[in-house]
Amino acid sequence: MALAVSREDIVADYLLSNLALCDLRFMVPKRVPESALSALMKVRADYLEASFAAIDTHWPNEQCFFEQAPGLNETAIRRLRELMLV
Repeated sequence: MALAVSREDIVADYLLSNLALCDLRFMVPKRVPESALSALMKVRADYLEASFAAIDTHWPNEQCFFEQAPGLNETAIRRLRELMLV
């Protein structure tokens, strides 16, 4: 979105996080159910899809979202793209 990549590419990249997650169970109290641990330690496409749906519901387009929610103007978005895209 801000980096001018598709939502599909954003989701695909986000899901790669599951490959890098290490087992952090040692940081969570033993009484936390396995189902809660799974929700905490894995990323799922529907988490990100819910964010996209909220953007689509509350803003007329992605540019308005970037300007109003995080306060990124076109100059800031252009700079972000320069820094993040190789």
